[in-house]
Amino acid sequence: MSAEEPGNEIDTFCLDVIKCPFCGEIIGDADYDQEDDTAECPECGRVCDLEIEYSVSYTTTKPDWLRKWRAYNRTQIALSNQRRSREEQKEAP
Repeated sequence: MSAEEPGNEIDTFCLDVIKCPFCGEIIGDADYDQEDDTAECPECGRVCDLEIEYSVSYTTTKPDWLRKWRAYNRTQIALSNQRRSREEQKEAP
């Protein structure tokens, strides 16, 4: 059974390696010459079209000053609550 028969498609979509769509052999990876728009399989010798796809992702974090400010505020609130509690205990009969 060859990959060219209907229903025997080799998955070559959006991979992190270059895979021959004819025989499934891995042709290359990220080090492949990015100037090429074709790739030749060393196993079966066939040439396939090559599309290089790039993906961009972003990471965001809260600024360090914001974390410090929130920690400071939590500390100040806790201290204020402790003072208020002590004052209420002094006022209680």
